[in-house]
Amino acid sequence: MNLDELFSEKNLGLPVKVRMGNDKDGKSVYMYGRYYGRGYDGESTPGDEDYYIVAITTPGGSLVRGASMYYDPITRKSDLKKLEKFENMAEIPYRPYLELKNNEYLKTYEYQKEPLTYEHYPLKWFEENGFFDIDETIFGNALCSLFRKKFSKEFYFQKLDAICEAKPGPVDLHVKTTMHLSVITTKHYDNEYSHYISYYPFRKEHYFDNLFKHHPVEINKGDFLLYFGNFSYPKIKLGKLVDGNFIPNNFNPIQDYEHIDEVKFNNPSYDFVSEFIKAIMQYKLNTRKASLKQEDMDIILKNFMQKC
Repeated sequence: MNLDELFSEKNLGLPVKVRMGNDKDGKSVYMYGRYYGRGYDGESTPGDEDYYIVAITTPGGSLVRGASMYYDPITRKSDLKKLEKFENMAEIPYRPYLELKNNEYLKTYEYQKEPLTYEHYPLKWFEENGFFDIDETIFGNALCSLFRKKFSKEFYFQKLDAICEAKPGPVDLHVKTTMHLSVITTKHYDNEYSHYISYYPFRKEHYFDNLFKHHPVEINKGDFLLYFGNFSYPKIKLGKLVDGNFIPNNFNPIQDYEHIDEVKFNNPSYDFVSEFIKAIMQYKLNTRKASLKQEDMDIILKNFMQKC
């Protein structure tokens, strides 16, 4: 029996031991549990990128994941007795992942009712599922509401185009570059944020260059820049995980380093922005929602405003 057949849905609850390394005497150390599924969360199917990962749940209710080479089905009676010992020690073995009914193990999915922590899954899992991203419009409008409350005046969230042109271009062609930006501002802009026209001879070696490298966008004083880029990032980056701790974006609107010299801005460092981002992330963990809708943001915003 190959590994894919062994670690498959039909063998849910299979007794398994996992090699965790060696003790000080060089003897192998094992963790005991029962087969739960494939992938980081045990719910992957063939074709998924993380399908190579095997997941077991321990009697105490932890999910242990790793490459299949470290996972062995329990066949010896002595190992089975060790597993049964751990099961007898647990109040409800394998909760919130498995339950035993009519001598058959079934998935309960109770774990989905419990908040996530950053220890649940590897960093890659949180990144791939979009936990550190948020829709630009939903976030921008919510942050705009906070600015209004904090500063007691009108603010607007706007997504705009910045345009830079060169006349004449190479071989007397007209060259035009457009970038996307979003701002929170006390002004209401009807059209482009800025329109630059350069009359210097556009050099041949600059043909594949971005015009904004020569004429950066200058963000107006008082405007808070949320995003600057070339439409490659429809999401705002909320922050990153460092040593198991979430560090909020406070606040770098440039998500692609190649655009670093193409915009000049001076975002003030507001503590309430960082705290709001932390509240968003906690909501995502509590609800296990990577992607938030407007109704989610309404809940977060209401609760946050009551505290600030």
